[in-house]
Amino acid sequence: MTLRLLSVQVVKFWDLIKYALGQVEKIGSDEELEVYNRLFAALLSDRAQCFIVFDESEEVRAVCVTELRYDELRATKSLHIRCLYAFKAASNEVWVKEFETVKEMAKREGCSRITFETSNPRIKSIARDLGAVEVSANLKVNVEV
Repeated sequence: MTLRLLSVQVVKFWDLIKYALGQVEKIGSDEELEVYNRLFAALLSDRAQCFIVFDESEEVRAVCVTELRYDELRATKSLHIRCLYAFKAASNEVWVKEFETVKEMAKREGCSRITFETSNPRIKSIARDLGAVEVSANLKVNVEV
């Protein structure tokens, strides 16, 4: 079962959300506090959304954090998956079923697409089962300031 947290529920699950984001984004200690404070504020103001996936025994299976994004040039709205972290393994079929909650929210919000970035082969496999296609490579060059 997938539950979208209300902003008032974020506090209860904050430690799990923070842990999941830290695992996915490999947040360094020098930026940790700032990143987590911004995420917390975004979740409380509904600029970001959090979904918690529970298993049959009501234990947390996974955390998914999303953001609504607007592309000014294309005049389109998308739902961006910022973080998807599983505490317990599940089959691709389970993920496809659970993804319907996120997909329905994207539809309600008027999004024309769902986007995400990953280097994880398992997430890529699940994404393909969901009908995702790879559209670009994400590269970065760090600039010292």
